[in-house]
Amino acid sequence: MGKRGRKGFGITKKVSITLTEETWKAFYEMVDKKEDANQSSLLREIIERVVKVS
Repeated sequence: MGKRGRKGFGITKKVSITLTEETWKAFYEMVDKKEDANQSSLLREIIERVVKVS
């Protein structure tokens, strides 16, 4: 039997981030405004814009 669910594309790491209440509020507003987005996908997009892998 094969695996079910979404196909993985990377390594999952659990992290904890401390931000101000205002920053969290702005982040959640961004998630709500972005079509087909969730917290993980938005964080991934932000990180990939800053971290350049060659």
